[in-house]
Amino acid sequence: MENSAAKALSFPHWARLRRDKENYPDWQKHIIDVLQAMGCDQAIRSDFASLTYDSGDSSSSDDDSDGIDLSRLDLRELGRAKYPPQSSPTPSQEQQLKQLYDSLQLSAKKAKKEKIKERQRRKKEKKFEEKKRRMDARARNAINSTIDSKAFAPSTMDCKTAYELWMALKPTETCTREGAQSIGSSAN
Repeated sequence: MENSAAKALSFPHWARLRRDKENYPDWQKHIIDVLQAMGCDQAIRSDFASLTYDSGDSSSSDDDSDGIDLSRLDLRELGRAKYPPQSSPTPSQEQQLKQLYDSLQLSAKKAKKEKIKERQRRKKEKKFEEKKRRMDARARNAINSTIDSKAFAPSTMDCKTAYELWMALKPTETCTREGAQSIGSSAN
């Protein structure tokens, strides 16, 4: 559906940016319309490169904790004998072991949920970055196809982003029709 919008808003041949740069205002108006129709007009903004995925989750996954709470484990009782006694545990010991087992099981479930959540966040972040790269590539392609490539090749060859390309062409904005005519008449 996005391609149909770009096809519906074709770029007029007379508005292509030329070396004399006298048609910059016309070109700028048309290229912004095309970029908006394609949905990639944000790529020529200065803050586009710094956009990052914000998951809205304030918890950090970089801590060393694995989610298991060992504070309820009483290590003093285990250290009394080299080998634990072979007799059956008392009801209170059974209850403590069950509580410990339940807390470890709950911690393991929490840790698993956190891993799944982190994996989903990374997947969304990767998707966001890929969408951002595609948007930038489409904007660069649209701009490159609307300029006189032979005339602007030296100044736009090193541009890696749509914003850099836009800024490489931006100084031509100061050269209006009158300025271009005065430059052309002084060369004659």
